[in-house]
Amino acid sequence: MESTPESTPGGPVAPPPAEAPLDPVAVAALALGLLAVVPGLGVAAAVCGHVALRRGRSATGTGRAMAGAVPGRARSSRGFALAGLALGYAMTALWLLLAAAVVVGSGG
Repeated sequence: MESTPESTPGGPVAPPPAEAPLDPVAVAALALGLLAVVPGLGVAAAVCGHVALRRGRSATGTGRAMAGAVPGRARSSRGFALAGLALGYAMTALWLLLAAAVVVGSGG
């Protein structure tokens, strides 16, 4: 006889906890960070990353409350927000360096 939740000797087995859904702003930060090879999208990635981190902090009770903050999303979305933030800042810095090199190289 197979063991099913109904036939377990200790009673029914609770299902594993559901995976917390990701914060869409954190996902947007990561997506924009990956697309930051287009000038200007790095800034948008950094902004979304900061917003997502703020939403995560407010969901855990250490920041200002924002609309749409869900407690379960705080930890699962933090990596996405940080990756988008880092990519956004890095690509923005590279674009600024490239622009400065073009200006200096053109004698202007």
